[in-house]
Amino acid sequence: MRSENLLDSTSDHIESLAQKTFGNGLNAGKIVLMQRVIKDQKTMGKVFMNKKVLSLIGALLFIAGCKQGSAPEENASAVEAASTSLCQSKVTDISAEDAKILAEAGATPEQIVSYSLDANGIDCSTNQAVSWKTLGSTAETLDQNNTQLVSVYKKPGTYVVTAQIQTTGSTSVVEVSQKTVIANGLAITGPDVSTINTDNTFSLVNVLGSGAESASWDFGDGSAPVSGLGPVNHTYTTPGTYNIVVTVLLGDGSTLTLNSTIQVVDGSGNNDCLAQLSVSGPSEATVNQPVSLSTFIPACLTLEIGSVVWDFGDGSAPAFNQNVDHTYAAIGDYMVIVTLYRVGDPAPFVTLTHGIHVIEDNGGGPIDPTPHLCPVEGETRQVIGGIVSEEVACGVNGSKINSYRQTVTESCQLVGEIRQWVEVSTSRELTNEGECQGQSCEVQAADMNELDPSQLGLQLISGKYYLNDGSSLTFFSSQTPNGTCGSVSYSKSCSNGTLSGNSSAVYLTCHEGCSGFGPHGSTQIGVTTGTESVGKECSFGETGVYDIFNVISDQMCTDGQVVTSNARRGSLKTAGLCPTYNWVETENYTECSAACGGEQQMIHECRDNSGNVAPKERCTTPEPVVTRLCDGDPESVARQEVEKEIEDGSETKMCPKNEIGKVFTQREVTTTRSYACIDHKVALASEEKTYGEWTEIKHCKQYVAYRCSGDSLSKGAALGRYHWMQKCRKEVKAIDEFLEEFDSFAGTYRGLETLVFKNKEVYPTFAYSRKGREYHWKAPMNPGSSCWVPENLFVAAVCTASCATPEQKILTATSASERDWEYRSFLDNWQEDVKYVATMSNQKNMESKHMTLTKVNQWITELYDTENEVLTFETQSGGTLTVTTNHPILTEEGSMKLASDFKEGEFLVRHGGLLDQIVSITPSVHVGKVYNLYVESSDPKSNVVSTNGFLNGTAFFQNEGSEMMNHEVLRKQLTRGAFDE
Repeated sequence: MRSENLLDSTSDHIESLAQKTFGNGLNAGKIVLMQRVIKDQKTMGKVFMNKKVLSLIGALLFIAGCKQGSAPEENASAVEAASTSLCQSKVTDISAEDAKILAEAGATPEQIVSYSLDANGIDCSTNQAVSWKTLGSTAETLDQNNTQLVSVYKKPGTYVVTAQIQTTGSTSVVEVSQKTVIANGLAITGPDVSTINTDNTFSLVNVLGSGAESASWDFGDGSAPVSGLGPVNHTYTTPGTYNIVVTVLLGDGSTLTLNSTIQVVDGSGNNDCLAQLSVSGPSEATVNQPVSLSTFIPACLTLEIGSVVWDFGDGSAPAFNQNVDHTYAAIGDYMVIVTLYRVGDPAPFVTLTHGIHVIEDNGGGPIDPTPHLCPVEGETRQVIGGIVSEEVACGVNGSKINSYRQTVTESCQLVGEIRQWVEVSTSRELTNEGECQGQSCEVQAADMNELDPSQLGLQLISGKYYLNDGSSLTFFSSQTPNGTCGSVSYSKSCSNGTLSGNSSAVYLTCHEGCSGFGPHGSTQIGVTTGTESVGKECSFGETGVYDIFNVISDQMCTDGQVVTSNARRGSLKTAGLCPTYNWVETENYTECSAACGGEQQMIHECRDNSGNVAPKERCTTPEPVVTRLCDGDPESVARQEVEKEIEDGSETKMCPKNEIGKVFTQREVTTTRSYACIDHKVALASEEKTYGEWTEIKHCKQYVAYRCSGDSLSKGAALGRYHWMQKCRKEVKAIDEFLEEFDSFAGTYRGLETLVFKNKEVYPTFAYSRKGREYHWKAPMNPGSSCWVPENLFVAAVCTASCATPEQKILTATSASERDWEYRSFLDNWQEDVKYVATMSNQKNMESKHMTLTKVNQWITELYDTENEVLTFETQSGGTLTVTTNHPILTEEGSMKLASDFKEGEFLVRHGGLLDQIVSITPSVHVGKVYNLYVESSDPKSNVVSTNGFLNGTAFFQNEGSEMMNHEVLRKQLTRGAFDE
């Protein structure tokens, strides 16, 4: 048989069976209810012939047997059975521990959900009054004492059903609840709130028929997942909000993920009580249609919870009642947050969440729940209602939210054909008095005369001005600041009756000041506000010249603007300047005065100070003279010059044997220089050199001693030079070559190491070659001196002393024969190397006329032509003698002294001892060489010779015999008179 037919026959059978069994004991309302339940199932297409539906029908029929009157006799056993199974004969007060609601934890939309009240002490009399409360369902009570309830929920959600039980004559009311999850598939059920260290139970609803095979529970606190389809238990140890994730494995191998949230609070309070807190209502709503939601607060928290605040998640204003209706204006998913507050505690106590999915309107309209039914017409009851909130005025324009717990008195009345509870009165108890918010702030301004309060957003209440809460108003610390009003403006804000901001700002009006001028209303007299031009006469009748005068005015600052009045001419600001004229340079010049390095003059123009050309007579000063160098015909000054010079070579050779000096190389260098006009001057433009062949230049001299007047040394100085040469011979090639080649010259003289030539002490003198010429270089005389020498150095000669000029004649002989004696000049003797000279004999007296021939050691002369200071003696006899100033001459006392020591009037000694008085001594400079000689004798008398007939000394007295100077050489025995040669 099809299920629909079965339901139809069952409905008919119920009515027949009920009438037959109970007669008038079952009223029409009960039968109609049972038929309606069956009809609803038929409409939904449900197959109702299962054990659960049959049990429900049996319960309906069985409960119907409970009534105040007695049952027919034939049905007594049925009534008794009902009393045995459901009722207790003893009437007592009911406690919360004695009662509970039995029902499935979950169902699908439009599925019948049966609730039954399981409580010890409930019988079939009227001693207990039961009030059921549902939200969002079609709810029907099924027995006379309301101990069972059938509900149908058309939308998914979480619904809390409560039953309040009150025994007749008792003031206590027991409330029990049951949470039902309505979902189209699997869903999680469990507490929304818990405490730490409490064992919580969670389950999956609608498992049958879902195909679920296993599930893994992640409780969101880092603990290990738990497996099982449920129930499962978990304990949280730390306060917080946790997201529970359940992953379900379905029979087809796919997985389903479910989510739920639990808030865990500290351990204060009864966990069993907290666990009952929940949001009751659908999780699906229709756009632009109200949805009803309720916060279920168990009886154990009724006196503890003071207020409820709803946030619907769509930006709308919050709601404050326990039961609310809200309409969503747009489809979408929203999270509803409900915050519960304890009485007198502003801090949130518990937060509940409830998700809502808002869909398009499908035309079904809102659910209209069937009203509750009541058992006996005229019966009354009191029901503890939910928390409601009311906005109450306070302060000035303020309000506060007060929360109340309602107690509703209901009467069972017949409404149409159905009895239902009708509210007849309501009382309420204040549970939470809110804080006064939104109060306006009194505005106390220093000057309100110019103000329109309404334009400032102020209200006049009881003669005072007020600013609305949350509004701001600009105040000023000065009504007439020096600057802008913005510089003295301060914003004051009203926050719940308190006006905050700068306490010194007490004005609501302000007049702008004028920056740099002063505050509003300030004035200045005689302010320069402009200029005026007045024409001026100039010397040459020029026009357009003006004197500039200041224009002065009176000014006043008015609301930030400087207002000017009474303009008039003031003082002279700028005197007009007639044009001035000056000479101005041009780029033009006069003709150049020379072919190269000439001069030309700049041409000037007379211009005024604006740069305009003016007649020259207006420039009263002379035209400036500015000249510059120029080249009139530079080509005409070009020329060439040729210069020849000698260049020294780097290669040297030694002189031939028996000669002293060195052979150098040189070549002729021809330099051709071209000159042109460069930078206004005739200057060198280019230079070119050509070179001739290298030639040898000999600086060689015979091995003879020379008189070196430019390098005349004492014995000590000569010895120092020799030791300097020994030190530097390794560094100076010329010295080493000389000492190497003339090693035979080295010797000792009077016990000192020195150079000896022909048994005479000599010293070297140096020269260097440059461009073919020989230049004397005076070498150091200190052994410690530096070894630096000029380039191309060589030893030019060895030196000794000499005295006579070349024309002076000395008595000599070319052989030992006395017949060969004659006076020959020094030059001839030197050139011919005459071997003998006449000297005084070994006789001791100067008057002896006898002379002897002494062999010449060497004739000496100057190495170079030099300037020598000489003295020319003229005597009374007419004789002359010219010698150097340091030449030794015999005195009338028989001793030798320097020529420079003689004076006019003294006497020279002639051969034979005849004295000849000096009549004049004439100094002069002899340019050339001077001469002397050495003899091969160290006897002082053998070194007295006759020059121009006068007795004088050889070089002996200037060298090794120098200590004999001013000592007697011959005895003084003189004859005055002329000496006959």
